[in-house]
Amino acid sequence: MLLVGSGLMARSFTAMRSVDPGFDVADRLAFRVSLPSAEYADAETTRLLHHTLQERLAAIPGVERAALASALPLAETKHASPIEPEDRPTAEGQLAPLLNVRQVSPGYFAAMGITLAEGRELIFGDGGDLTRAVVVSEAVARTFWPGQSALGRRIRGQGDTLAWEVVGVASDVRFERLDREPELLVYLPLIYGNPPGVIQTRQLAAVLHVSGDPLAFTAAAREALREVDPRLPMVDPTTMEKIARDAMSATSFTALLLGIAAGIALLLGTVGIYGVVSYVVSRRTQEIGVRMALGAPASQVLREVVAQGMALTGAGVAVGLLGAWGVSRVLATLLYGVSATDPATYAATAAALTGVAALASWLPARRAAQVDPVVALRAE
Repeated sequence: MLLVGSGLMARSFTAMRSVDPGFDVADRLAFRVSLPSAEYADAETTRLLHHTLQERLAAIPGVERAALASALPLAETKHASPIEPEDRPTAEGQLAPLLNVRQVSPGYFAAMGITLAEGRELIFGDGGDLTRAVVVSEAVARTFWPGQSALGRRIRGQGDTLAWEVVGVASDVRFERLDREPELLVYLPLIYGNPPGVIQTRQLAAVLHVSGDPLAFTAAAREALREVDPRLPMVDPTTMEKIARDAMSATSFTALLLGIAAGIALLLGTVGIYGVVSYVVSRRTQEIGVRMALGAPASQVLREVVAQGMALTGAGVAVGLLGAWGVSRVLATLLYGVSATDPATYAATAAALTGVAALASWLPARRAAQVDPVVALRAE
């Protein structure tokens, strides 16, 4: 049961590592910044901070691109709203599709390595009534306008009177978890709306696409932030690679624990089979000696002893596979890309156990086949 469980988790972990998240994780430094609402109460002050900080970060030698966002992928942040196409409003009494909403700065898609299937990125001028621009993911475009271009279409929050024009379509991103299908994502400007209903992003995540070790740019990025506003601390500097690894931590940790337990179980099983068969051989020494003295070939003795060990193994494997079939249901929520009843894993486990058991049975069987009949007949 432990071998099946560890095999399933190992295959799940391997499948998760091969998933394309929709963005690049290599050579990316990320950190968070929180703007105090007292110092950044009005939209213009906040907008100036956004613009200045992004320019200063991008000017660091070795930084190829820099951008800001309300949250980065796989950062365990959730913000969804019911959104509908303007030309096909949701029926009264029904809830519009829940779309994940993120605020991003100009250059965000380039900095994250997210490709644009259509249109353009957002610019700092977007956000007001005159330029209420929005970028949607391909999943949103397929959901709202299947088989058609999303550019120029308009979406709105359910019940809102003001709509947003789609100016770009970005490739799908696994934003919340790697083991889930890409989410329906809408990208809004960092600041949008008009007085008095201006929405401004004060909880920022910065991402820097660098050439070299991302963490080596931490000090320079901290100094750039200090130059823009010395009151703002850099929070949790890390790399996108680490964020992606952490997103797989539950699966990798479970796979590690089950792997260790399975290894110990396999060792104990091997020792157990070897001990049992060796004990049986020692108790049958006289019998084996008599049979060989009467002409029984050594090969026959070898086969009989191995067959006895394999009979024990066959019964154990059969019971174990039935138990694993039931226990694997518990792991179903942790698996990705593999079924809880994956035939290949079960077959490989059975084959591995049978092979190990055959070796454990063969060693004492080989000793039994080499018994000297004279010595065996003199034994008590």
